[in-house]
Amino acid sequence: MKFHEKIRFMRQSKNWSQEDMADKLGMSVAGYAKIEQGRTDANFWHPS
Repeated sequence: MKFHEKIRFMRQSKNWSQEDMADKLGMSVAGYAKIEQGRTDANFWHPS
């Protein structure tokens, strides 16, 4: 299972919409949808 498939599965298992996830992540719904579709990579920020 690819990363974007895993995050979709996890989101759906929580019964969250893409709008819910985008809001929790502080990003646009369109941006989140592209990640979930595998059309763009997710960048992770880790504070130093």
